[in-house]
Amino acid sequence: SSERPERFARFAEIWKSWECWLHENELSPLQACLRYVHAQSGVSKVVVGVDSSAQLRDIAAASAGALPDMPAWPEIEPSLINPSTWSSL
Repeated sequence: SSERPERFARFAEIWKSWECWLHENELSPLQACLRYVHAQSGVSKVVVGVDSSAQLRDIAAASAGALPDMPAWPEIEPSLINPSTWSSL
């Protein structure tokens, strides 16, 4: 994506797989992420931050629905998963 900072370029193959899966399943990144969290058996609550009531409505709507089967992703570096490490990429 043109919105993704250059420091994430080394993960291009992962991004490409992710974006193809989203497209094939007609999901937004927000829908996929929220539905994934809701699908985890050990998760009973999800905390999100919002800037407006419209954003909260969008988040609530995005979390409703099923999560299609996800492909077997390659092992992903912890530095990509943990936002606190992104500045050092």
